[in-house]
Amino acid sequence: MLFRSFKDGGSDKVYQLQLEELPSGKWKADGYYGRRGQALKNAPLSSETTYEEAKEAFDKKLKAQKSKGYTEDQSGATYVGGDLEGRKTDLVPQLLNPIEEGEVEQLMKDARWILQEKMDGVRAMVRIQEEGAEASNRRGLVVPLVQPVSDFFKNANAPVGTVHDGEMIGDVYWLFDLLQVSQTDLRQLPYRERWSLLQGVLNTNSDSPNVRIVRSAIDEDDKRRLYDTLVAERAEGVVFKRLDSLYHGGRPASGGSMVKFKFYASATCIVAGKHSFKRSVELAVQDLPHKSTHLRVGNCTIPPNYDMPEPGDLVEIKYLYYYPGGSLYQPQYRGVRTDKTVPDSVETLKPKATDTDEEN
Repeated sequence: MLFRSFKDGGSDKVYQLQLEELPSGKWKADGYYGRRGQALKNAPLSSETTYEEAKEAFDKKLKAQKSKGYTEDQSGATYVGGDLEGRKTDLVPQLLNPIEEGEVEQLMKDARWILQEKMDGVRAMVRIQEEGAEASNRRGLVVPLVQPVSDFFKNANAPVGTVHDGEMIGDVYWLFDLLQVSQTDLRQLPYRERWSLLQGVLNTNSDSPNVRIVRSAIDEDDKRRLYDTLVAERAEGVVFKRLDSLYHGGRPASGGSMVKFKFYASATCIVAGKHSFKRSVELAVQDLPHKSTHLRVGNCTIPPNYDMPEPGDLVEIKYLYYYPGGSLYQPQYRGVRTDKTVPDSVETLKPKATDTDEEN
């Protein structure tokens, strides 16, 4: 997720760009715009398509916004390393398979697994080079690194060759693994040892708000407290990692030693329209309780194993969160509801957490 902001006289505008891999394996580019501190409106940049087509739409909009004077993120911080953007590296991140809610309880009780906050950001591996820190994405391609994070690693005098794994959110790099220190490869060490080394390195070198370690818990009671806290904060979800696991790049065919669980919500929506040639419908909810007016909340793809619903049908939609004034994020179709007569109200939707929410 990449944020852009622009201040022009009395105008303080925000434009948020997002390039996201969907549960179906397809990709989608979206834009969200509006005034700072207010609900952002959704402006889809692509349909559900290939990574290359979604990235093309993302890059085109990024170039256009920069030409209008938008800076690199909400704070106005700049990025470095853009001249090498797109170059392939040898870094391959370990990707996570999802688990069902029933498996969460088992891992809560199992002392061999650590629970961590699942960050709602962009995967980034950072390697220290002679010329400075270099970031790469989940596909192993070099991407620009926000300036404050680049400065942190420069000032920390991290040994050349050191490799971190984490996620970027705005101008903060959230760390959750240490894969190499200088020329010493740590991938074949158990995660508990890599985790301990990471905490030691950061505690020694960091007083920066721009490089932080994700919240974690190992004991069952601590796991439950952190889990409840994250649910209350409307976080994206949690990650479980086996403390004795080694690091293997790529995604296992199933299961694995590192898994994720997202805090999805569910809503009953009304089908407001159908796409003319795609298996997609437009969704809406009640604008206010007990009112007949409807508020559009985006589109949803209908899987091939479901019959296409018709306009006016009530349907159940699983989603991660709602952008107030925008759309449901990562909507998943769950079928027609025949036991209800009206859609849910917009006031019952799970909104995306804001910076204000997280501070309180």
